[in-house]
Amino acid sequence: YDPTRAFCDKVLAPMGIETLYYDPLIGAGISGLMTERTRAVFLESPGSLTMEVQDVPTLVAAAKARGIVTLIDNTWATPLFFPALARGVDISILACTKYIVGHSDVMLGSATAARIPRGYSFQVPFAEQIRREAKVTTMAVGLILHPQQAEDILSEDRTDLIAVGREALFDPNWPLHAELALSKTKGAIGDGTFASWPKQYGWWLERREPGLRKLDGPALPFRKV
Repeated sequence: YDPTRAFCDKVLAPMGIETLYYDPLIGAGISGLMTERTRAVFLESPGSLTMEVQDVPTLVAAAKARGIVTLIDNTWATPLFFPALARGVDISILACTKYIVGHSDVMLGSATAARIPRGYSFQVPFAEQIRREAKVTTMAVGLILHPQQAEDILSEDRTDLIAVGREALFDPNWPLHAELALSKTKGAIGDGTFASWPKQYGWWLERREPGLRKLDGPALPFRKV
């Protein structure tokens, strides 16, 4: 697909990332093209305009034997006619402007990754590796729930930014609560704890704080005991 070639030649090449184009009907012979520097195999099947259908399972097997990631532009077939992830591909990419939108009024794309083991910070290693090897700015996601967890990822220089997604649905004020939890001065009455909160209500939270601390009851969240 011409835009894919343009991306490889004009965007990746200046970053020192080399692209080697292969015969789409190469099959198991692709192993002979892989080197120590090979990090990914990008497929498109059927191919745009020429419509070659690649032996995807064979190509995937060759890549997995060397620990190489596989990606496929699955726009033509869509998951309905070729379930790429079920055939072992790591990432399936669709230009959703085609069948889904019908070449209408929406620009949309999707990249769906195969299921990987989930756990706290489980996608951070990907951001870390891309940052280190491609020398580009990265933003990490993946079950980053706790303020100290996010702080440790940044302080260990594993990524440049943290994106908090679903946890922000649970706590829309997550960044502000994280600030309170990580503040070295938290807990001091009248210390401007809520100074960075929106002015519409930060002033009132600051005003009620001394009264709350005088009450008997459960410990207040984010405050020192």
